[in-house]
Amino acid sequence: KMKDEKVNLVIPSIDANGAFTLDREMKKQGLNAPMILPNAYNQERIAKNADVANGSYVFTGFTPFESKSQPQGLKLYEKWIKQSGGTKNENSIIGWLNADLFVRGLKAAGCDFTRQKVVDAVNQMTGYTGDGLVAPVDWTKAHQTAPSCFAWLKVENGKFKPVFGQSGKPF
Repeated sequence: KMKDEKVNLVIPSIDANGAFTLDREMKKQGLNAPMILPNAYNQERIAKNADVANGSYVFTGFTPFESKSQPQGLKLYEKWIKQSGGTKNENSIIGWLNADLFVRGLKAAGCDFTRQKVVDAVNQMTGYTGDGLVAPVDWTKAHQTAPSCFAWLKVENGKFKPVFGQSGKPF
């Protein structure tokens, strides 16, 4: 039916592995539509599934590792992850961002901090970027609005290639 309807983009609401299975079946049926792959920013998984992932899109809420113009936050994260022997991936960079926001809130709360003072300090931040890792977040409003800035990548030859953004402005 999708082939008959000339579907030209598929946005599955299943995990990446399920999306790859769906894409293999689509190709078997003669439908070659790209996908927007959910939670698929994982180079190893993409490389293993390049036969179906090529031409599809992935998005991140942070500056992609493949960005040519790397902000200071990404450079610091990559230096730290290498020194620690950790794994450079989506989970570790989200952890890095969470820790960075916590430390900034802690510093802003001052020496006589409490949990509530840290929360209040974070909730007063109006342009948090993690030194360029994320689009600016206004924490005075962020709890009422969904994030709307993403960096987009296209899978080409089993690798991620940033698309749609500009150098130094991936969002």
